[in-house]
Amino acid sequence: SEFYVGFGNYDLSVTAPPGWLIMATGALQNREEVLPQTIVERLAQAEASDAVVPVITAQDLAAGSATLPGENGSLTWRFHSDSVRDVAPSGNRPPGTHSTPSTSSPGSRDSRIRGPT
Repeated sequence: SEFYVGFGNYDLSVTAPPGWLIMATGALQNREEVLPQTIVERLAQAEASDAVVPVITAQDLAAGSATLPGENGSLTWRFHSDSVRDVAPSGNRPPGTHSTPSTSSPGSRDSRIRGPT
């Protein structure tokens, strides 16, 4: 028999150090909590445009200002998706960091990415 997964609605939270850029299936629900206002504005502009709009620039990355500083050394990114079969998160660490991603616990929907130690 074939493997089959029905459609579902998902809420996914990924906790990562500041500077990490997290993407996932669905829509980012808390952009104001993880991104600086200038990047939030560029993201809104990109969503409303048919043209290519740079949301996070090389200057943002070089300056370390691609995300907000976070609290207690972390930011939690929240995503919501409707009527999908699965979700997948992805993270990009800022240049010059050396850290190892790890999951907080097996079966947990809350994935934590550890920063440099």
